[in-house]
Amino acid sequence: THQHIAGIQEMADWLVKEDGSPKAKALAANLYLVLHEHVNAPFLEREHDGLCEFQKQAASLVGQVMKEHPDLRTTAYADLACDEKSGCDRPSMVKRLTDQDPRNAYVWLRALRIAQATENSIDERFAIKGLAASQYIDNLQKNLEIDFSGFLKKYSPDDSALLESFDSVSLNQYPSIFFLARSSCRTLSTTSMDQELVNDCRQAAMVFAQSDDLTTANVTSRLLYRLSADGADRKSAYKSFRNSRWWSDSYHSEADFPGNQKSWAAWGEKWRGKRESISAIQADLASRGMPIIAPDDYELSDYDKKQFGLIDTDLEAGVAEDLAGQEYLQPL
Repeated sequence: THQHIAGIQEMADWLVKEDGSPKAKALAANLYLVLHEHVNAPFLEREHDGLCEFQKQAASLVGQVMKEHPDLRTTAYADLACDEKSGCDRPSMVKRLTDQDPRNAYVWLRALRIAQATENSIDERFAIKGLAASQYIDNLQKNLEIDFSGFLKKYSPDDSALLESFDSVSLNQYPSIFFLARSSCRTLSTTSMDQELVNDCRQAAMVFAQSDDLTTANVTSRLLYRLSADGADRKSAYKSFRNSRWWSDSYHSEADFPGNQKSWAAWGEKWRGKRESISAIQADLASRGMPIIAPDDYELSDYDKKQFGLIDTDLEAGVAEDLAGQEYLQPL
């Protein structure tokens, strides 16, 4: 709405003028990019002039941030606000990320994104190698909302309208884990000729299994299922997938998408700073007296069952159709 756009712009302006730190500028750049996308929506395009102004402001701030030798998190925020159409040099940002924290799988996902965008198979293989050698996953993208919340409380802690504006937009971009799901790893199976790549993809997925992120758990479990030759490993991956679906159902159950604005606002306030956090979802389930992992009688959708080749009973009972060579991991 117009009110939400005005509130977001007000906060972005405040971050630049009143705070002015590299992190604040990077956060403001993300807000301006969100504003650019909203203003270009068909139902608003007729009512706004200067449709590229927010885009230009975002690009200017990203350029300023990168000249100030930002820390890892701030560089990650600048990367998220990078709009190549404005001449932003994303490869140099991601190179800085991989140099600063090469053990973090997240930075290699960002490198993988660039390789896929440019259809560079050599760079993609290099990024997958980096993922396999990583030791942990620190989803810097998730910290974006946490830092926004901190600045928001400082800026206007009692402004419910601004909080509603904040919750009205998606601050987390396309989940980076999908760049792995749609990489060369997607078409592999345990019978693939390139076993070195199979092993690297499996190792990368095992790193992601440590993540507290719901979407990551969903994608990782399916990838591990298809790349595991051992029956016990496949059963474990399947159980992980069932849990991720159980958590997802619980997480979204209280939000009426997309029409009920009141329900959406309440849901946004409840999960602010901890969206898609598995540990937060489990704590919420426990507080409501519900199982924190999928109960035995929890039913997957027919679509999910089909992906795992299930017939009438679950995988634990050992009844599964042999779909070797077919794609278990479908686009989400």
